[in-house]
Amino acid sequence: MKNKISLLILTASSSLIISFNAFAATLQEGISLYNSGQYDKAAEVFNNIAKENPKSSEPHLWLSKSYEANLDLEKSLSETQIYHSLKYQEDQLKKAEIKVLPSEQPLENNDSNTLNDNSLRVIHWNESSLREIMSKRNPDDQVRNLKFLDLKSLKKLFSDIPSDSEALIRNNGDYKIKYQAGIATHQDLILLNRTNADLIALNIETKKYERDQEQDINKKKILDNEIERLSKDYNANIDQTIKLINQAVYENTDPTTYEYFIDSGVDADSYIKNTELKKVDLMNSINDVSQVIRELKKSVPLQEKELTLKRSKINGKLFSADINTLLPVDKETVNNYNTLSDQASKNKDRLYNYVIEQNNLISAYKKFNETIKKIKPKYIFKDPALPKE
Repeated sequence: MKNKISLLILTASSSLIISFNAFAATLQEGISLYNSGQYDKAAEVFNNIAKENPKSSEPHLWLSKSYEANLDLEKSLSETQIYHSLKYQEDQLKKAEIKVLPSEQPLENNDSNTLNDNSLRVIHWNESSLREIMSKRNPDDQVRNLKFLDLKSLKKLFSDIPSDSEALIRNNGDYKIKYQAGIATHQDLILLNRTNADLIALNIETKKYERDQEQDINKKKILDNEIERLSKDYNANIDQTIKLINQAVYENTDPTTYEYFIDSGVDADSYIKNTELKKVDLMNSINDVSQVIRELKKSVPLQEKELTLKRSKINGKLFSADINTLLPVDKETVNNYNTLSDQASKNKDRLYNYVIEQNNLISAYKKFNETIKKIKPKYIFKDPALPKE
């Protein structure tokens, strides 16, 4: 009986290893297609992987990239949302499996636990550090409709922050857009400052590496000064994050909603007047963003065609060779192509981010109108036409 059980365990383990290896091999096949510019074929491979592995987040990340490369931004956004949802579930499972995480340490003070030579605050955003931050709250701040965010809400808020830098940059950009448009919730402001700090920390690590590799003393000093400046920015964002965590707010913190209007206690006419002024600013922003999107939708495909044409005229072996071993003329050819490729990639990223910004702004504009309609059902709007989302 014991041998049979051992055989079952061995068979199950072997099956899992084969399944994982097959998954990794197929995923790599899709990534290779993506890297070679065959985005349609790559998307097909990633789609099949996603169907066979419905709980895995990674295929959806690459599906999002493939759709973005083909300028199918609606599908790309949809896959990005699926990726973050599944990634959150994966992270929760990992936390459940590990009782004590390495990061489960108390909140450190300014004088220790630094990322660099300067006094840099490093906070592990776990339950123990959040509890310590919340212990500094003033109970008297909770008056009328103003309440503190509870521990459960804060843990959920921080668990949604992506770990990969690419997604972190996009999320940070989203929070900035909402902040600049005056439509950020209190939670958005917390996440804006927290992700600002995370991105600055990554930048500091990069600068530290550059400093350690640098031989020139003067350049080292310049990098040291840059690290010091970034450290101050990092600490400022951490301080602001903590300040916002300990700030009492309305239960509904979305300024576009009817609930926010009720909690604010502002009279209807004043609220509508202020909201109409916000809508004017929103519409100006929407029109500006729409103009940029139209221009990018024309230029990005042209850049892609130019890249494809240039690549077809270049010997493929040049791209896999060490750039330093190439002849000057070949090196110039590869460098020119890479420069154009980088420009095209940046413009695709810009287009993607501007589409997200446009959708957020239009959504906020519509929500303001819905709120006004609830306050005054017979209110007559004189709005210009909105661009298509």
